[in-house]
Amino acid sequence: MSIYFILFWSSLSIVSFACFKWGEEPEKAVAAMFLAAAVATPVVRSAIALRYKDVEIGVFLIDACLLAGLVWITVRADRWWPLCVTALQLLTFLSHVGKAVNPSLWRYGYQLMATWAGWPMVSILAVGVLRCRLRRGRRDGISLG
Repeated sequence: MSIYFILFWSSLSIVSFACFKWGEEPEKAVAAMFLAAAVATPVVRSAIALRYKDVEIGVFLIDACLLAGLVWITVRADRWWPLCVTALQLLTFLSHVGKAVNPSLWRYGYQLMATWAGWPMVSILAVGVLRCRLRRGRRDGISLG
C-alpha cells in the first residue's frame, strides 16, 4: 500500500467525519459523494498494467455522476466552495473526454489529468466545513473548542 493511498484515505476520512459532525447539507452531501466515488472507483478499475491506456468506462461514469451531483449541490448551495470543487471535477471529467477524442494522448498525462484534482477537492471541502463550523459558532456564540 502506497503512502499516497494512506494519506489520501486518511485525509478524506477526517474531512468527511468533520463534515458529518459540523457540516450542513452541502458539506454532508459532498462528503458522501466523495466517499462513494472513492470506494467505487477501485471496484471498476482495470489492472494496473492497463490503467490509463484507454478511457475506462466505469471510472468515466463515476466521474460523470460525481460531476452531476456536484453541479446539483453548486446550484442549490449558498456557498462559494462547491463551485470550486465542481470546476475541478469538470477538469477531471474533461480528461476522459480528451483521451476519448485523442486515444494517442500520453498515458501518464492522462493519468495526471484524471487524478490530480483529488487533493485540492478534499482540501476545499475541509475549508468549506471549517467555515460552516465558524459561521455556526458565531451564530450560536460558541468557539471552536
